[in-house]
Amino acid sequence: MTIFKTILCPVDFSDPSDAAFRPGLALAKLCGARLHLLHVVEPILVPADFAFGPITPVELEDQFARQSEAKLLALSATAAATLAAPVATETRRGKPYLEIIAAANALRPDLIVLGMHRRRSRSRLFTSSESKHLLNEVDVPVLLVRTENEEPGLAVVANTASEPHFHSVPARAPRRRPSPRPVPRPSAPGAGR
Repeated sequence: MTIFKTILCPVDFSDPSDAAFRPGLALAKLCGARLHLLHVVEPILVPADFAFGPITPVELEDQFARQSEAKLLALSATAAATLAAPVATETRRGKPYLEIIAAANALRPDLIVLGMHRRRSRSRLFTSSESKHLLNEVDVPVLLVRTENEEPGLAVVANTASEPHFHSVPARAPRRRPSPRPVPRPSAPGAGR
């Protein structure tokens, strides 16, 4: 049985991130592992014809970074109370999957737990293509957690020396509908006598 000693859990405070944080925290508690929370502040790209006035994109990024660090500290306090151990936090700037790869290479965790869903929106942590980039660049097992509005369950990804393997593990057994009871047919008068 593999015992995880360090778990890297990237967070961006979205639903997929929250969905990944819970199993990451549970695994850290179960294994007695050290939990490392990572948040990446993405660069703000401003169209050439859009005027911000007195606020520059750097100032906005700094403001987002300060807000994110406050949220990250609150999340780490919650995790530390659950684990009864300190939780490491880190904030980086850049493309999320590139910064997670860099953090994984520097930290050398035993497991990376992160959330994903397929829709491309601002509140996503990973799209499928970004997950594939991450899987190809790190040699650490990765646990991808789907949100509830996706297919139910976890997408367990084993990243080994061979190709990455995706397995779907249902979160709960599917509900079985009771089979319909046969409806007794009324017998014809005089039949069966």
